[in-house]
Amino acid sequence: MTNVYNQIIQPFMDNPTRLFDFIYYQQTHFPQQRAFAFRHNGKEVSHFSTEKIIDMANAVSRGLLQMGLKSGDKIGTVIVKNRPEWTILDLGMMQIGVINVPVYPTIAPSDYEYIFNDAAVKLCFVGDDDAGSVFKKVEKAKENIPSLTTIFTFDAVNYAPFWEEIWKNFPPSGELKGDTEGGQLSDSQAKTSDFVLKNDKNALQNAVEQAKNAIQPNDLA
Repeated sequence: MTNVYNQIIQPFMDNPTRLFDFIYYQQTHFPQQRAFAFRHNGKEVSHFSTEKIIDMANAVSRGLLQMGLKSGDKIGTVIVKNRPEWTILDLGMMQIGVINVPVYPTIAPSDYEYIFNDAAVKLCFVGDDDAGSVFKKVEKAKENIPSLTTIFTFDAVNYAPFWEEIWKNFPPSGELKGDTEGGQLSDSQAKTSDFVLKNDKNALQNAVEQAKNAIQPNDLA
């Protein structure tokens, strides 16, 4: 166990300091061709490599910056089913200090109205059901949310902008350009609120503690 701790767990503890560092750590030490997987309509399966996830997250960051989003701004997310796009969007937001405001898909339009007004969300991303019921509820609430400009969907539909439009001028293409280091946004671009950093630290500590308790091959002997 000591050898495993020195080779894997200790470097893992020393290097990542923010939640979005994990994906870069994976790419450096344990790159995966199938890091994420998503089954469409219970049939077709799409896979996302570590590199592709980073490319897409960087494209999200560039697109949001071009749209005028800055550190401390808030974006609402409403997801019916867990899916890789949610994580990729979240990574892209965290890199530039934009705060994710995740909300249940089962609440009423009046609840969206209250929460999004209280948070002053500027955009919303919806992972909907086949009937588009969540989008309809958020769209109804949008009428009374002055800060909310656009509702994007994770599925291509004819009644709302597709989420990939946010990076139409910055397609996923590898490393970020400009004031960046190693493919990541600069510290000034990644400046986040004390609240975000505190919660990153708590999540990192939880992940490290779980890694310490992970089952090792010798434990199964």
